[in-house]
Formats: sequence, C-alpha cells, structure tokens
Amino acid sequence: KPRIAANLAPGARFDSFVTGLVQRIYERVLNRNSDPWSSGSMPRRNTRSREHLGPHHVYNRASRGRAVFRDDEDRDAFLGILASRLNRTKFASERHKRAAQLLSVAVSSYCLMTTHFHLIIWQQEDEALRRLMQSVLTTYVRAYNRKYNQHGPLFNGPYRSLPVTNDQQLRWTTAYVHANKDGDLGYRYSSHRAFLSECDRPSWLDTDGALRAFGSLDRYEVFMADRALRAELNFRFFGGGSPVGSIT
Repeated sequence: KPRIAANLAPGARFDSFVTGLVQRIYERVLNRNSDPWSSGSMPRRNTRSREHLGPHHVYNRASRGRAVFRDDEDRDAFLGILASRLNRTKFASERHKRAAQLLSVAVSSYCLMTTHFHLIIWQQEDEALRRLMQSVLTTYVRAYNRKYNQHGPLFNGPYRSLPVTNDQQLRWTTAYVHANKDGDLGYRYSSHRAFLSECDRPSWLDTDGALRAFGSLDRYEVFMADRALRAELNFRFFGGGSPVGSIT
C-alpha cells in the first residue's frame, strides 16, 4: 500500500496512521467473527447479578492461559462435583450443610473446554448461584492442585455471569454453549446430546426450561442444524450488526 503522503504535517501523518491502524484492527475483528466457532473467545460483558431470578450464562477461564481441564478425568471430576451439589437423592442421605440452599439452582446446559467452561444455571433465590459456584470451584481447584501438585488459584478471578432475561437470549446462549467446541455438536463434554436423548441425560441436568424457549425438541434440532443461523447469533452475542439477516 502507498505510504502516507510526505507533504502532510507531522500531526496529520500521525492521525492518518492511527486511523489506518484502527481500520486494520476492525477488519481483523470482522474476519474473526466470520468464523466465530473457531475464535475461542468469550462474552465481553460481565454483570454477575446476584439478584436476577432465572437463567444465567456462567463461565470462567484459567489464569495465564493454563488448562483448566488437562484430560477427560478432570472433566469428569468437575461434572461429578457439580452433580454432587445438585443431586437431590444424594442430598437426602447426606448431612450437607447447604443442601437446601443449593437445591434452589438448576443447570440446563454446559460445555467444558480445555481452558474454560460454560454453564447455564437457573437461580431460584438470591445468592443461590454464588453459593453453588463457590462450592463447586473451591472443591475442584483443591482436587486439581492436589492431583498436579500445584498451589494457588487456577481460574482468572471469580466466575463471570450474564443474566438471561428472555426466551430469545436463552435460545442464542444455549446454542452458543453447545457449539462452543468449534461447532462440534457431537462433543462428549457438551450437553447437546443430553437435549436429544434422555439416555444421555444425567439426572441432575434440567433441560425443560431451555427446550420451552425453543418451543419443542424438533425446533431445537432445526435451530442447531443451521450453521449460518448459529454464526449470526454468535455475531450478535459479541455485539455489532447482523451479517446474515434477522432471527428470532
């Protein structure tokens, strides 16, 4: 590309340089969003609203680019800890001090990646989400550090969460979570398969509320099968305009 004209004043040359740099960054962001399923990014906004009753998109990433889950054993351990806090039958036979409090939450979706995780958690009373995540993450980090002989925090700060306030947002967020593994809907550590078959659905996973937002299981399957549709919702999830059209 041609250089900035030499006869421009120094201040004007600098302004032109900055403008060009911003444009190149903007173009790279658009290119990244054109294939959002390979970006590995996560939502930019974070409210951690403890008062919102209903679904929340909950996520967190490892500090310093480390792996939160090094192998399937780690992923199974995380889901096992989560299940132990949600399984009503288990609580009925144990002296868990916060059992009644943790039962006021439900999980409808999850996806466990190498460096981060996504959950959709429904909070039914104030502070229930915070109590659940504090219990799950503290227990998991202790087990992780013990297994790998490490010390200190594993995650990049406290968990993050976004309130999901309507059915449209819930549809988009559910699809985003389930396709987070590069759009691979067959990924073992995503709850997508649990939506399709009760045989693959653990007892602690509650998919009813999310499926109601889609209208039916058939509509959920159609929605997830449309890659262009999912790419658009991901584009909107990060903000900006609509590259494909309108969806509902």
